[in-house]
Amino acid sequence: MKYTLIAAIVVLALAQGTLAVEQSPELEKMAQFFEGMKTELMATVQKVSETLQSQTILEDGRTQLEPIMTQIHEHLAPLATSVQEKVTPLAEDMQQKLKPYVDEFQSELESVLRKLLDQAKAITQ
Repeated sequence: MKYTLIAAIVVLALAQGTLAVEQSPELEKMAQFFEGMKTELMATVQKVSETLQSQTILEDGRTQLEPIMTQIHEHLAPLATSVQEKVTPLAEDMQQKLKPYVDEFQSELESVLRKLLDQAKAITQ
């Protein structure tokens, strides 16, 4: 039985070789086509694999960082509230102290602009 199978395989291989020699140009074109397809497919599979690995790494990192970010937010929220409570009165006080200076600067600037406009009108008349 073994010898029969081996003989059948040898006969098939010889027949295949004979057919390949007869149809060589067409088979060569087909082989090149399939080789090109195989190369393209392998490149696509490689790209998809790299993309999936990148996405997996990002998701793992995101999963690991979520608890840390939650803890940071829990610790910073009271601190932010405290800072805002302290800074708001200081900002309001500063605004009240600077308001007279800003008003005075604005009035002086308006005065200078009025003088310039008056001079420009005098020159054009």
